Amino acid sequence: TMHRTLSHTPLPSPLAVHTTRPFLLLQQQQQLKPCLVQHYRCYATAASTGRGTGNGSLMTWSAQHGIDRRHHSDPKLQQTFDRVVYQFLAYEDPSPALAQVLELSPSFGMGHLLQAAFTLLSTGVPVSSPNVQQPLEAARNAIASYPDTAHKTWEQMHLEALLAWGTHRSMKRAAQQWDRILELYPEDELAAKMAQDAYFFLGESDNIYKSMHQVYPVWLDSKPRELVGAADGMYAFGLEETNQYDKAKAHAEAALKTDPKNAWAVHAIAHVHEMQGDMARGKRFLQDTYDDWKGNPSLLCHLWWHMALYHIEDGELDKATEILEKIAKVASKTQGMLDAVDVASLAQRLAFQGTNPKPETWQEAFSIWQNHTDDHTLAFNDVHFAFAAAGAKQQDESKAHLASLSNFVDKGYTNGHNRKVTQNIGLPLVKAVHAYHNDDFRTVTDLLRPHYEQNWPEIGGSHAQRDAFSQLFEYSAVKARLPDVDKVLAHRQANRNFKSAINNHLASLAH
Repeated sequence: TMHRTLSHTPLPSPLAVHTTRPFLLLQQQQQLKPCLVQHYRCYATAASTGRGTGNGSLMTWSAQHGIDRRHHSDPKLQQTFDRVVYQFLAYEDPSPALAQVLELSPSFGMGHLLQAAFTLLSTGVPVSSPNVQQPLEAARNAIASYPDTAHKTWEQMHLEALLAWGTHRSMKRAAQQWDRILELYPEDELAAKMAQDAYFFLGESDNIYKSMHQVYPVWLDSKPRELVGAADGMYAFGLEETNQYDKAKAHAEAALKTDPKNAWAVHAIAHVHEMQGDMARGKRFLQDTYDDWKGNPSLLCHLWWHMALYHIEDGELDKATEILEKIAKVASKTQGMLDAVDVASLAQRLAFQGTNPKPETWQEAFSIWQNHTDDHTLAFNDVHFAFAAAGAKQQDESKAHLASLSNFVDKGYTNGHNRKVTQNIGLPLVKAVHAYHNDDFRTVTDLLRPHYEQNWPEIGGSHAQRDAFSQLFEYSAVKARLPDVDKVLAHRQANRNFKSAINNHLASLAH
């Protein structure tokens, strides 16, 4: 009965969506009690009986967006594109399936758009790279050849979002464009996912949540079972980043009932356990689900990273070190930016604890970054470059990176969002990393104090990831013997109010 009520509740007008977004569909969402989420999904089960195999997301897209059937008359293409959509939403690797889509239909504009989008979202190449610009140009040409239909308008809107990021260097404008698409097409899976990812990179926790909150009730009434499960995983992460832990866990568990291999849902629960200080349960959860996520190359290192954070918080530094050495070897082969970030972050966190990684581990950590000195795709990445280079004692590379970053701030794309973030907080953080590794702790605190109490949201990433920056300031405050060090420690305890070996270690150094 309740899902029928939802399906007949009209959405606000686009203007209302834009102006009242924090409270959009609040009444409908409050009806979705966590314990009943799985029950309300039953209407969709008949829509798709197998994971990404026909009559799933593509049929939904065809009905909602008027996708030109010229591109979707081939059943194999339909099934393959279904797989791309689902894998993207569930944080699997959609690249092989997307390559098949473009092989089957080289003139499919959305295929080329996704090729550019996946490259941008990897943050592993500059936006000027041919790997971004060539698929954008191919998409532009394909879309220009379409007849004037609703489908052309819809793909054009996606093109404008990616041009905002890939040409005008504004991830913020891209995210806002995906928001506008969702106002018109609230069932657009790709717009929802790309908006959420962009807001994650922007560090805008409220919008990570809202990107799914505004569309989730609509998805319940329109999506096949697999995509509702994927939506639960996405929604869970937004709920966790806005401190709604019980709801986050309920939606993630619902996602895992639909697909136990949904690693993004596993990831959301891993975050919940850390933020609630329940390290024992977090370790047990990741161990119990290991067989389901061990085959996911996109999140394998990252979920091991979460396991290592539990060990550090419990004072089990030897176990965290074992994980570091394991993922450093994996990351040196994958060369993925998320893996590179995880290794650099974990190595630095262990160093804060007085357990400095082996020189060869630091070298493996830096080997992933050494070809990215001048990328400057995200300030967040640049700080982790600095962690790895400084820890590996690559002084020349550290200096070259800092000079390149300073030049980017001075001469980079004037209206680029990342340039502004780098100027405001990225460059001070990189300078602070250099100062810390030179035992100049007072300089660290002078550089970072303005940003510390705000928990660095502008630089992007999750609360858990940004804690490395907090520790950089806190350990420097302790080692510099700041007169207000007790206030610093109290601030940490207030933000992470649970039994913590890190908090205990800081207190022991301070007194």
